[in-house]
Amino acid sequence: IGDNQLIIIDNGSCITKAGFAGDGAPRAVFQSIVGRPKTFPGFIRYGEYFIGDEIQLRRDVLLLHNPIEHGVVNNWEEMEKI
Repeated sequence: IGDNQLIIIDNGSCITKAGFAGDGAPRAVFQSIVGRPKTFPGFIRYGEYFIGDEIQLRRDVLLLHNPIEHGVVNNWEEMEKI
């Protein structure tokens, strides 16, 4: 990574994309959702959260939230997790 490369982040309501300016495509593309545990089984700690592909493996034990609705951030704490 060069000293002057710009990072571009596109936080969409459904998908977040990130990469470097000048690249042909984003280097990371994932769903703009945050998952928090419904309960705390032994493999999930209190306060733990999941984003992107991490959610798919645990979807059945998580409450899913989308911090962006209609292009507007409605939960900054969850947005920071993304």
